[in-house]
Amino acid sequence: MRRIAQWLTRQVNELTGSQLVRAAINHRIQETAQVLNLQIDSAAKTIRAEVLVKGQSTPVQLEVRDYRITEEAGRTKLSWSEIRITPGSVDLPPGLKEKLEFIL
Repeated sequence: MRRIAQWLTRQVNELTGSQLVRAAINHRIQETAQVLNLQIDSAAKTIRAEVLVKGQSTPVQLEVRDYRITEEAGRTKLSWSEIRITPGSVDLPPGLKEKLEFIL
C-alpha cells in the first residue's frame, strides 16, 4: 500500500510540475509558439512536448533527451544532450531554443 501511495504522489507531482513548466514556457515563447501538451519523465530524464509554431497549421512533436536543470546567474536553466523534432522538416523559429533554455 505504501508503494502505491508513493507512486501516486510521484505521478501527481510530475503532473503538477508539467503544468507549471508548460505555463512558464508558454509565457516565455508566446510570440513564436505555444506548448499544447507537455510530459516530463524525471526518472528517464526525458521531456515530450507538442508545440504549435506560429504560422503553422499542425503542431510539431519535440522529444528532449537527457535533460539537466541547473542554476545560472540566479535563473533556472534547462539544457539537454539531444532534441528531436517530428516532422524533421520543420525548423524552430530563430531564438526559440534560447528562450526554452531559460524557462524561469
